[in-house]
Amino acid sequence: MNKHQDNYRLFFSQCILCKGRTKRTQGICSECVKDLPWIKHHCPCCFLPQEHDHLCQQCSAKTPAFQSVTALFDYQFPVNQLIAQIKYHDKPVYMAALAELMARHLSNAPRPDVLIPVPLHRSRLRERGYNQAEILARGVGRQLSIPVRCDLLSKTRATAQQMSLDRRSRQKNLKAAFECRPYSAQHIVLIDDVMTTGTTVREICKYLRQSPQQVIDVWVLVRTAEDR
Repeated sequence: MNKHQDNYRLFFSQCILCKGRTKRTQGICSECVKDLPWIKHHCPCCFLPQEHDHLCQQCSAKTPAFQSVTALFDYQFPVNQLIAQIKYHDKPVYMAALAELMARHLSNAPRPDVLIPVPLHRSRLRERGYNQAEILARGVGRQLSIPVRCDLLSKTRATAQQMSLDRRSRQKNLKAAFECRPYSAQHIVLIDDVMTTGTTVREICKYLRQSPQQVIDVWVLVRTAEDR
């Protein structure tokens, strides 16, 4: 098993943001936690950050394949910098701090049967060395005592990075890019680090859904406004 995947029981004595002392195990001091870009107003379905709490235009026009999205942060400083450090600068240790914040934030949420991280294609996994969504899922699952299944969903086709594409190109980019093994779970949660247009999770939900009665929720650290 990759060294980054499961050994993140690290205890910080210094805040990873302000470098001050902290007694919290998550590595972010209480003052910095207050200053993080927590989402205040959002679409109640897809959690799109907006100035009101009504359904966004997209969710009003078409019901998504998932039941709901829960996100913690808008894509602003310093969370955007932490995400960049994790994904592109070999700093997956920072995900331990963010996973603990997510677990605390969702401690009273209904417990799903299983957490499923958004997978990477094997070429991207080989290049990066770890899947940040899997690290997040394992951290949250451990703290909330929820099973994590990384073997059910796989990405079978390498695709261009979604962030470089417009909405229509994103949909074409992900067509037939995933596979899902049969499984038995009534309530599942798909976990990822960042959700922008929601194209990825909407596509994956098509593969995950086993029955009309199944509940599929999405937990993400960051939900961005779609025009960013």
